Amino acid sequence: MELKTINLELPAHAKYLVITRQVGTMAANMMGFQKEYIEDLETAIGEATINVVLHAYKEDSLPYKFLKVQYLLYPDKLFVLIKDHGCGFDHHFVQQYVERKKADIPEQVGLGIFLIKSFMDEVEYDSNLNRGTQVRMTKYIRRKANGD
Repeated sequence: MELKTINLELPAHAKYLVITRQVGTMAANMMGFQKEYIEDLETAIGEATINVVLHAYKEDSLPYKFLKVQYLLYPDKLFVLIKDHGCGFDHHFVQQYVERKKADIPEQVGLGIFLIKSFMDEVEYDSNLNRGTQVRMTKYIRRKANGD
């Protein structure tokens, strides 16, 4: 199977986010992912893209607010890259959100990051203040032993 790539560039607005999930679902179906893993992908893609809408473009001075999503379909995994050019964030807090280490973190803060890390096999963040964020997520197919 040759590598297939799907690229999207969409306005960073909630009404477009269903497209990012649908494309991820279609790609995973084409690759033969099990239903439970497709649901995990949908949730992770949804959380990552809603984070762009809610947090990346806090500054109204940015004229063009968008997100880019790239899906790379490998024989054994789906790689998803979500990129924005927004305000970025201090990535040192990501691990605290994931592990829920700090008692003063409100329950809803960082929940999306926690869910993404829970549902995906590999997740990496690259964020620079005032220069945007990239989220790289990988989900492996994991076929059942009997071939179903």
